[in-house]
Amino acid sequence: MPVSLACNAGMLSVAVLCGGSSPEREVSLAGGKRVADALGRLGHNATVLDLNRESVSQLLAMAPDLVYNALHGGQGEDGCVSGLLDILGLTCTHSHVAASSVGMDKLLTKHVLKSLGIDFPKFDVLTKEELLSAEEVLPYPFVIKPVRGGSTIGVHAIFSKSEYLGLSAYADMLEDRMIVEEYVPGQEVQTAVFLDRAIGTMEFLFEGRIYSYDAKYAEGLCKHIFPANIPDDIYSLAMEWAIKLHRCLGCRTLSRVDFRYDGVNKALKLLEINTHPGMTVSSALPEILWLRCGLNFDQVVDLIVKDALGIGGSCKTYIGELMGETVSREPSHV
Repeated sequence: MPVSLACNAGMLSVAVLCGGSSPEREVSLAGGKRVADALGRLGHNATVLDLNRESVSQLLAMAPDLVYNALHGGQGEDGCVSGLLDILGLTCTHSHVAASSVGMDKLLTKHVLKSLGIDFPKFDVLTKEELLSAEEVLPYPFVIKPVRGGSTIGVHAIFSKSEYLGLSAYADMLEDRMIVEEYVPGQEVQTAVFLDRAIGTMEFLFEGRIYSYDAKYAEGLCKHIFPANIPDDIYSLAMEWAIKLHRCLGCRTLSRVDFRYDGVNKALKLLEINTHPGMTVSSALPEILWLRCGLNFDQVVDLIVKDALGIGGSCKTYIGELMGETVSREPSHV
């Protein structure tokens, strides 16, 4: 059954918010343009707005039927923009204030994970000054990352004392608060959640210690494997934890949950949740939906729009039909 028959929204006026001043600006612009193009093909009137001081007046003048939040990082992803849109009385896509704010804050997310009994890397939180002056933080190797941020921007894997001392060269790029956590060797995997279902888990093969910005977005630097080449019980656990966290935070429509699997110690560690998954040509969530459910990019955007408008009930049933009402991996590669 075509998505257009699953639930009908009619032609809409949609403002696509993207860009802004976040370090993830370029990723947001690329995804926003791709979404706007899809909306046009779906018969909607889409207008791309680069978030700035004039955005409120532009949105009020437009009075769109829907605001598609294609922002990444910063105030676009931490709940500030969704809260502003609520105040303005404008309907928007993606998660609302609370889920976005907690999901963006890796420290708060870890506290939620602890309450849910979900495993995550050992960690500490240090100010920039403490990080640069401490004699020792965690046993090597470890990873430092901003408390709030995405796309692996500002993330460093530290394997030795000399590398730790070399952090001073990046002092201007360090945030006021930084998370220091144990480095988890092994496989990088991500689970897509869509319309309240864990859809599937993908593995990423790349050179280097971490899934870097270049590996994520530069062509040819990463290979995507679906389904992830991990044991069946670990695959099921990733799916279980992803939907559990998604629901606990109150995420809406979609999210992506990132893990590391240490095959030597048979340990799965949850790294973070992304309430605004990327929508670029190299992004995991739309690719997983295509490979697992047969949904093309336009259909994914269509379902996001309809769920935001509150007419996604039949769409959720449709997703269940595509998945055969199961969250199992097909086929098994282990």
